[in-house]
Parts: sequence; structure tokens; C-alpha cells
Amino acid sequence: MQDTSLLCANCSSKLDHLSSNPPDNLDQSIVSQLRSGVNDPDNLAQISIFLAETPDNLAAYAKAIAEMERLLLGLKNTRDNLQRRYENARCLVSAPLRSVPLEILHEIFTFHCYENGYALKLHSRASSRWPALKLSWVCSLWRTIVHSCPILWSSLSVSTPDRLSAGQRQILLEYISHSGDHLLSFDYDYLHGSSLEDRGVTDMLLDNSMRWYRVSLKIPRNPSLARNWISKFLFRLSKPSDSQPSRAQTGRFPAMVDLQTILPWSAEELIALFFQTFSLCPRLDTFSGTQFCWSSHNADFSHLKTMSLDVFIGKSIAHMLCRIPVLQTLNIRGFMLSESDAAGDALLGGMNYNSALSELKVSSTTFDFQWEAWRFLRLPSLTNLQITAHGDKGQDPFKDVAQLSSILLHSQSELRTLRVDHLFHPMQQGIIDFMIQHCTTLVNLTITFQEARNMESFILHLKPNGDGSCLVPNLRLLKLHWHYSWRGHSQRSLCLSIAQLVESRCSVVRSATGAIEISGLQELILVVNRRSLRPGETEAQSHQMDLNFFDTYLAELQKSGLFLDIQSDSDWA
Repeated sequence: MQDTSLLCANCSSKLDHLSSNPPDNLDQSIVSQLRSGVNDPDNLAQISIFLAETPDNLAAYAKAIAEMERLLLGLKNTRDNLQRRYENARCLVSAPLRSVPLEILHEIFTFHCYENGYALKLHSRASSRWPALKLSWVCSLWRTIVHSCPILWSSLSVSTPDRLSAGQRQILLEYISHSGDHLLSFDYDYLHGSSLEDRGVTDMLLDNSMRWYRVSLKIPRNPSLARNWISKFLFRLSKPSDSQPSRAQTGRFPAMVDLQTILPWSAEELIALFFQTFSLCPRLDTFSGTQFCWSSHNADFSHLKTMSLDVFIGKSIAHMLCRIPVLQTLNIRGFMLSESDAAGDALLGGMNYNSALSELKVSSTTFDFQWEAWRFLRLPSLTNLQITAHGDKGQDPFKDVAQLSSILLHSQSELRTLRVDHLFHPMQQGIIDFMIQHCTTLVNLTITFQEARNMESFILHLKPNGDGSCLVPNLRLLKLHWHYSWRGHSQRSLCLSIAQLVESRCSVVRSATGAIEISGLQELILVVNRRSLRPGETEAQSHQMDLNFFDTYLAELQKSGLFLDIQSDSDWA
């Protein structure tokens, strides 16, 4: 058999001669004398010799052990190095990722980097993410791939409650640098800033303003800081940029399509200048903000197609819309009357304005507007209306909904889609009256209910009358959302009412070709909030019970073409 020892003969001989233990009889004698407490004079000479020789022997042992430990350490290092080389070679040959095409790696990296919405998040230390940068640390191949893909570096979310650390600032610089000429989308949250020191974040972003694409700016709530920040923003933007020499000719934000702002309720002159800054945004089609007015500036927002506002300050909504002739979607939650708008008066000329709006979203607070808010307005193209209720359940938040209904009637609007969120009993009659006025054109109806009992009473109004007439006769899609509570209204009773409604609004007919199909209601979508279940009942069990019930009760209609979808609350949108 082959000798596998790693020690040479010289080392082995050194270890073989390291044996200096006392003879067994002497060792036993020493132990016996220690126990008895009596010394034996006959052994003293041998003990003396042992004591004299042992220190040198111990030193020899220590030296041999040190030599062996050095040898053992070398062996371990050699083994670990061999293991590493083995693993590298094995990965090179067998790792599946090595054979993935580059375009697939691009897709994987993009999915990973945008998994949480933004490719870079610089917030608190615990919630910061810079996946593209970390991918570039893995290997030279990945670094080359990531650096050649600017989209992985072009979406930024930066929140600076105080200031970025030096390390975070460097990471932001790397992202902006590697984004190349790609369009930049970012969310810059300075809402809770306590100083203007942001380590140059604003400057870095403004140096690349010609690449701004989808932008969200949240400005400090503190009025003094807000004024200073806007002043700094405007001053920095007015300075020429070495990296963007053509900015003055092409506009400050030539690529921006979406702008969201949160502005304070102060510094009106500066806010007007802030809006004026965005005059040269030829591609801007979506704007969302806390407030908006036309006073003190003449910014050109005429190309906007979508607008969402917490509050509009002006003479009327028509005075706002006449300056945005191609606007298609408006979400407005509040209005403040201001009579100073000579330019708007000149545009309207005392006449009603026919807006191109096709979609309007309002809340119950919108209906608290003075009547002046709706004057001069006509909405002949409106097809989609969404209403969200807020406020005291004991009051009808839509007491003025008739005014909007009157506008739609005078506009000869053909409303096809109505969505009402958070419907509760005091406001039901107002909504029903509204639906009666526009029932002949409505096709899609979506209602969310505060309580299940409100839903069942509303369902009764949708059922056909004895003469066959019914509310919303052309209804094709019905979407209902309610909160399930086992302590309250019976879920089974509610499901039965819905099923009976569907039966009353659906009929199976035979087409001209002989095919069986559905006439009347075509789609039923149910969204249930199941946060209050019976003890021991799971959300999955509750969902399955409802699904089984409707699949059984509406089986024939589903076979004939009725579309049924039951969702959980998390799917609601």
C-alpha cells in the first residue's frame, strides 16, 4: 500500500525521539508519596534527574508543535485554494446562468432592479436599495452588462428628511452617470426637509433637466424653507449648464411627459414662477398637484391630456378648462373661488365652454363648491364619471349632485360609465335620481358600499319593475365592492340578492346563427373585503364558499356566456 504521509523522514524521526516521560514505577512512586505525605529518600536521585531534563524536553515539544502547526496551516491554505479553484471550474462548466443569453440577462436584471418601483431608493439607511450597483460588483461580465444598460440606472427615488450621507451622494452620482443619455424618472421627496442642505441633489437633478421624463417633486411643508427652495430651484435653472448647452433653445424640460408636485399653501408669487418654469414642456401631457391657479402666470399647459388636483383656485372650472382644450381626464377634489381672471373671461367671452373632457373624477367635497364653480361649463364628450364620498355618514354629501346632472343634461352627454365609491344610505337617493336622469346611456356601473345592508337595498332598485322597465336598462357590466362582516348582514342573503338580480337582468337567447348567447348583463365582478371573518374561518374558505354559491346558482348563465369574477379586496382598483 502506498505511503500517504506528508511528513519527511527527518520530521518523523524528530517526533519519534520526543519521549521523556518518567518510568512508570517512578511516576507511581511520586503519586503514592504525594498522597501519603511521606518522601522516599531512595527516589530522590531519579526525581532530580527527571526535573533537570524535563524543561529542555518541553521546549523541544513546543518547537515541534509550532513547526507542525505551521505545516498544518499551510496544508489548510493549500486545500482551501484547491477547493476554490475546483468550485470556479465547476461553475464555469455547469452553472446554468453562464449559458443564459445576454438579452435574457438584461430582462432578469431589469425585473430585479425595478421590483420595488424604482431602480434606486435613497431613503433611510434601512430602506435604501441600489440593485444595479450591487449587480455590478458580482463579476466583470455582469458589470459590463449592467453598465451597458442605462435603463437600470434611470429611475430614482430620493427622500432627504435631513441630508444624504456622503456615501449616498456618491451612489446617486454613479446612477446619474451610468444612466447616460437615457430619460430620467424620479421621485424627489423633500417634504419634511429641515434645511436647504441636500448635498447638491437639486443641482444634480437640474443639471440633467433635459432628460426629465416622469417627475415627482415634493417641496418642504415649512413655508420659509419652501420659498427658499423654490428660489434656489429657479435660480439654478436659470444658470447655463455645461452638460446641457442647448437648454435655452430647446426648453428646460423638453422630454418630460408627467409632472407631480406637492406645494405649500404660501409664497403665491414664487409658486406662480414655479409653474411658469414649466411653460416650455412640449411633451407634458399629465400633471398632478396639490393646488393650481392661473393668476400671476401664463404658463402654457394647453397640451395636457390628464390633470389631477387637490384644489383649483379660480373663477370657475370652465375658466381652467378653456386654457387646456385637449384635456381628456380631470380629477378634482376641491375648489376655491377667485374672481380675478380677466384672461379667462376674455377666452370665454361670457359663453358656455364645451370641454373635450371624456373622464371626470370628483369627490363629495367637490360638491361643496359654490355654484360658481360649475357655471359656463358644458361636457358634451363626457362618457366616464367617478364619484368618491367623504364626510359624515349621517349627511348626504351629494346634496348638490343634481347640479352636475343638470350640466350633463344640458351638455347632452352620453354617460356610459359611472363609478361611485363609499356609497352609504343617506346618499343613495341622490345617486339613484342621478342614474334615472342618465339611465338610457349608462352601460358600466361600479359601486363600493360602506355597509352590506346598504348594498342590498340598492340592489332592489336595479331589479326590473313589474312592467319590465328597469333602472339602467342597457347595463352590461356591474361591479360591486363591499365589506364582509359575519356579525352584521347575512353574507348568504346578500349573495342570493345579487344572484337574483343577475337572473333578472340576464336572458339566454339564440343568435341568428343558432348560437346560444347572453342578452342584457354580460359581466359581473364582485370584490369582497374579508377582514372580519368568523372565528376559525380563513379568507380562502370564505372566498371558496362564495365562489361555489355563484357557480352553482348561475351555472346555466355562465355556460351561455356570462362572465363572473370574484376578487379579494387586495385586487380592488
